[in-house]
Amino acid sequence: MASHVGDELHELEARLDPRLLQSLDMVAPGTPLREGIDNIIHARTGGLILIAEPEDASFLFSGGIKLDIDYTPALLYQVAKMDGAIVLDPRANKIHWANVQLMPDP
Repeated sequence: MASHVGDELHELEARLDPRLLQSLDMVAPGTPLREGIDNIIHARTGGLILIAEPEDASFLFSGGIKLDIDYTPALLYQVAKMDGAIVLDPRANKIHWANVQLMPDP
């Protein structure tokens, strides 16, 4: 018996992780985060962006500059010119840290 497209779609939705869907929503075209990322891509500067609660990920941090400023695409582009990672809050409303070296425990 052949399955229907609706059945396949329902099965796929049941398997999707809500965190993945939230992440895709954040970087969708037209969002402020996507605009900032597009600016970095067009400038060919690259960047490492960590989206997490700073308190939850602080065990990874070494060095860096604490900013705690409101997010704008232009500011993301400017801090991406530095060598280290950029730490945004989970909703990408604040740039908490810039130029951070991430040191995971092996």
